[in-house]
Order: sequence, then C-alpha cells, then structure tokens
Amino acid sequence: MKLFSRLRKDVSDHNARDTNVQAQSHPTDNKSNSTEDHPKEQISNNHKPVKDPIKTEQPEKTTTTIKTPQVTSDNGNNAVVSVHDQRVQIESNMNQLSHEYAQLRGKLKLNLFSERDDYQGKLNNLNKQLKSLQANEDAVQDNLKKNKEEDDGKEKERLASVRADQKHQNDLLYRYKEQQKKLATSIEKNDKKLTKKQAELAKNQKSETDLSAAIKNETDLQKMMVLMEKQKTQIDKIYKSREKINAELAEIQTDLGNDKKDLKDVNVNINEISSNIALLKTKTTSIEQKIKNDQLHRTSLINQLEGSSKSNLNDIKGLKMQIKNVTDNINYVDKYIKDVFHAAYLVREVFLEPQKQYLVLSDSIDKEQQETDLFDIVHYLETKMHIKVTLVTSFFNNQFGDIVDGYTKSMNIERPDEVNLFTDMQRSDNPSTKPVEIPESNNWVTRTDVKTQNTLIYDQSGNLLMTVEYLDDKINRINYFKNSKIVKTNIYNEDGILSSTQIFNKDQKLGEENFFRTDGSIVITITYESGVANDFQVFDGSGLLTQDFDKKEELVTWWINKLYADQDDIVFVGSSTDLLYKAVAEVRDQDKSDLITFVENAHSNIGRIKALLHKEPLINNIFVQYERDLHSIENTTDRDISVSAIKTAVSDEMYLPESLKI
Repeated sequence: MKLFSRLRKDVSDHNARDTNVQAQSHPTDNKSNSTEDHPKEQISNNHKPVKDPIKTEQPEKTTTTIKTPQVTSDNGNNAVVSVHDQRVQIESNMNQLSHEYAQLRGKLKLNLFSERDDYQGKLNNLNKQLKSLQANEDAVQDNLKKNKEEDDGKEKERLASVRADQKHQNDLLYRYKEQQKKLATSIEKNDKKLTKKQAELAKNQKSETDLSAAIKNETDLQKMMVLMEKQKTQIDKIYKSREKINAELAEIQTDLGNDKKDLKDVNVNINEISSNIALLKTKTTSIEQKIKNDQLHRTSLINQLEGSSKSNLNDIKGLKMQIKNVTDNINYVDKYIKDVFHAAYLVREVFLEPQKQYLVLSDSIDKEQQETDLFDIVHYLETKMHIKVTLVTSFFNNQFGDIVDGYTKSMNIERPDEVNLFTDMQRSDNPSTKPVEIPESNNWVTRTDVKTQNTLIYDQSGNLLMTVEYLDDKINRINYFKNSKIVKTNIYNEDGILSSTQIFNKDQKLGEENFFRTDGSIVITITYESGVANDFQVFDGSGLLTQDFDKKEELVTWWINKLYADQDDIVFVGSSTDLLYKAVAEVRDQDKSDLITFVENAHSNIGRIKALLHKEPLINNIFVQYERDLHSIENTTDRDISVSAIKTAVSDEMYLPESLKI
C-alpha cells in the first residue's frame, strides 16, 4: 500500500488562489528538499550500538509553518507545483528510498554475517587448536602418571627370577662339587685297594711258581711224590686265596670304573652349571644396569613432560582467552544483528556449497505457481553458485523437456539436468526402433480437425473410434472411444514408442495406468479407485512383480533411495508441500544438513510457518519467495535459522521494517 493513499487529491480553488499569491509574494522561499548522504560506517570488531534518535535525542522546540507550493521556471514562465504533485513526488522518492533501503539492508546483513563467519571460522580454528592441545596435555599427564608410577616391577621380577635361578645353579654346583670330591676320594681309595690286591695276586702267583719250581728241581721220584702230596694242600690254599683276590680285584675295578664314569658325568655337569652361572651373572648385571638406565631415563622424561605440561597449560590459558574474546565478538555481532534487524534470533542467508550437487525436487507442476516456483529455485541456485543443478521429478509429463527449455531460455541460465522417475524406470538396453503408425482401413472415415490438426477416425456409421494427437508432427497420443466414451489412451514418447496407457472405466474415470520400458516390457502399473491411486506395482524385465506399494510416497522413497542412498555430497531442495520432497525429508539424516525447504507465501501464512518451524525434525534452511517473506520469518522465528529470498519484488509497493514505518 502506498503511503498517504488516503489523503485528498483535490485542492479547492480558494486554497489554490491563496497558495498562488503566497508563491508570487515569496519567490525566494522556493527551495526543494535535499537529502544529505551520510558516510557509511563499517562495522569493526569494536561495534558501537546504533542509537535510535527517536528514543535518545531530546525533541527541539519548533514552530509549525505552512510551506508554499514550489514554483518552477520554464523558459521564463513561472509554473505552480500543486500540493498533490508534491505528494506524488514525495511518494515516488520514498518508494525509491525504500528499495534502496532494502538493498542496503541486504548488504549490511551480508556484511555482518560475513564478519560473524570470519569470527566463527577463527573460533572453530581456535577450538580445534584447543582440542588438540588438551588432547596433547591429557596424553602428557597420562605419560607423567605412568612414568611416576613405574617402579621397574617387571624388570625386578625378572631380576628376582634370574637370581633365583642363579642360586639354584650355585646349589647344584655345590652338590656336584661335593659329589666330585667323594668320587675322587673313592677312586683314590679303590686305586690303593687295586694296587694292594694286585700285589697279593702277584704274591699268590709267585707262591704257585715256587711250588712248581720245587717239584721240577726234585729228581727223586719218591721224594717228588711226597713233595707233591705236601704241596696239594698248599696249592688248594693258594687257589682259594687267588680266587678270593680275583673276586675282590674285580669288585674294586668295577667300583673304580663306576666312580670314574660318575666323576666324568659330574665334571660335565659342573662345567655346564658353571657356564649357566656365568650367563646368569651376566644377565643379572644387564638387568640391574637396565633398571638403573630406565630410572635415569624416566627422571629425564618426567622433567621434559613437566616442562611440556607447563607450556601446554600456558598455551591453553592463552587460547581460552582468545576464544573468550572471539566469542564475545560473536555475541556482540549477534546482538548487533538482532538489534539492527529487530529480531530476537539470527536469521542469515542459506549457506550454499558449489562443490555439492543440488537436486531440486518436484512431484507436481499442475498449478502455474508450482511451475514458476520450481524454476525460480533453479534460477536462484544456478545464478548464485554458477553451477548446473539437477531437476528430480516424479510426475509423468512427456512435454516437460519443452517446459524446461522455455524457462532456461527466458531466464538465460544453463539448462539443468533432468532425472524423472518414469523416464529412469522406462529406460531399456534394447529400445524398440519401430514408431507407431496409423494403419489404413476401408471401414474407417478419417477427418482432420482444422483447429487442433488432430486426426479423428470414425466407422462407416459415423461413430467416433479414435482421435490421434500430434506433437511436432509425430503421434503423441491416441484416444480410443466406444459409444462416444473414451475407454483408453495410448501415450507415445518423442520417438513414437509406446510410453504408457490409460484405461478408463464406464464412468470415464481413470481406472488404471500402465507404463512401459522402451523395449515394450511393462514396468509400472498404477491402479485407481474413485480417481485416487491406491496401488503401485513395479515389474522386472521378465514381467515379474518385484515391488508393490499402497502409496506414491512409498514408491518415490524406494526410487530415491535406489538412486541416492549412501551419497553425502548432495543437497535436496523442494517445497514443504511437495510429495516427493516430503518423502525425501522423512528418510534423510538431518545431521547431514542436506535439505533446503521452500515455503510459499510465508508472509501471509504465519501460522503455518510457526508450525513448520517447530515440526520435528527441525528445518534449518529455508527458501522463500520475496524479502517480505524473509522479514516475516525474522519476526516469527524463535530460534536461529537460515533463510534466503529467491525472488526480487518488482512492484512499487514499499516495504519497510516496523521501526521505519510511518
């Protein structure tokens, strides 16, 4: 609404005459209002609150005067500018100023949020450094605790074990040496016994030899016989004594052999144990030295860690001070933004990331406004980021490509990519190459509608059988009739291949739709009851049923998940009332921040906006149509949120914040 629209536009003749007289009597008082441009102040780290002159300045005493109409000079002729014309000019100036204000308001908001983003980036970096330092300090403290509590327990256990082994080996060595002494004594004793017995054996043998020699030397046979009789007793005694000596000698030799063998084994054991003891002694020395070195190393390490901890604590303290300062700056900028824009919460532009893929969703463009909004979103995204976006649709419209071409040309933007549920599922590796043709029949009467150029086919009795509709001189659809009622429609793609069929019931309401792959196999069947779709069936290339859904939401959810599951670099954009977008929004993880919700007519439907802002999961990114919609959300929201207006108002209507409205 224009300001002063209720002011009277007529001025009475009497007032006009009075005004004319005053203008002629005061020609030098004709001065036009001028506007001084104030220098723009940049917002620095030390913002100063903007004072409201209405609230803070003391009103000055003024005298009310009636200004006279302006008098302009044209070729020397004075012309009177009426009060009405002045008002029109003032309104025009105010309109221009309001639009300039809106632009400056947007620039100021961008400037403030850019500054806030700088602070936030610095804060994020400082927090990252703080987190890293605190993690390092935690590690240092853990290491300190570990080193201070370390008492070389394992090494001492090893040392104790080695010493125990060493003691055991020494005990064994002592026992073997004692055994060695006993064996040596036994061998020496047995050697003496052996020598003695050998002497006794030699003496015994000599006694026998002496007796034998005595007999040999006797020449007298009788004396010899007497001598032999005497020696018989002696010889028996000698032999018995020898047998005993030999037995004792054998026993001594056996004992001596056993002792020598045992002594040899004992000596081997003594050598082995002595070697083990030497190794254990070396090992003991090594462990003791390791314990000593470890203690020295720990002492040095503890000193280093304590120094590192002290440095960390100083750095952490410094970082916390910086974080506090940056946080204070952010809080100040936040307050400044809220004060300047008269909002209780931060409402900033939606953050767009050109490196991501943006998918603009739509399930319907039945209404002109839906179609316009859809391409306004595409236009905003492509011009804002200078990238190509993707249109993802779940409605069947074989002329949608022409609609896209028309909008992209008129908007002078790059043509977006297209992904359509039906086109995607109707794709085939072996498409048919035979387009549809109307056969000739002598039983038909063919006519051409002059206005539409459609072909109408009748039987000989004048009953309408079918109508053929064309698009770009190609058959687009064929409608079949029975008793002047439509019963079926075949729809063909741009190559003339059957795309879908629509079957109507006796009430001429849609009862079933079938969609075909380009190779002719059926892929989707939709069943209707009372004009409402209530069953969606999906078939594979062999005609087998693979999916059966009761609602379209289930079908589009399954399809979207099939295309974009496990992808994190995409952003879905769509209307809050759109079936496809709502289906996607319900299944996507909100923590990924990959949703931008478009809200229509926000300024005129605040109640729905409030409900939408509180609906779980919470919406964080919103597109609206105009600045007035954005301001409505600024005045409505009870939490921080990102909102961008995708269109610029072209009307002469002024929009001013409440604080500037008259």
